[in-house]
Amino acid sequence: MTVLASASLMLCGCDKAGTVQNNIAKDADYFNVYRKMTFVNLYSDKILYYALGRFSVRTSYANTYQGQQEIALVFKISNDGYKMDYFSIANNVTYVIEQVENTTTDPYHWEIHWYLPYAA
Repeated sequence: MTVLASASLMLCGCDKAGTVQNNIAKDADYFNVYRKMTFVNLYSDKILYYALGRFSVRTSYANTYQGQQEIALVFKISNDGYKMDYFSIANNVTYVIEQVENTTTDPYHWEIHWYLPYAA
């Protein structure tokens, strides 16, 4: 009986986590989640750029050239306005998406910062 109760609790935990994950993903696709997406070069350990704001992530297509993949970020920039940027992801580049709290009173705030080693 104890084993059955433990198994039941473990399944509830997985179901709850899955539900929460699904809800956050849906909220992000409806531009209700303020997030940061950071792109890192795996060879040099350098941050290439990051995107910050209310955005949805779309994988555009897989490219057979050097295993690249294209990612589209759709930003909400005003009440009825949107902006889309494309990023190419190669084998030596990875990205992390973080949910962050809104750091500004402007609900349509968004940023992309580029880190270029040769920039002044």
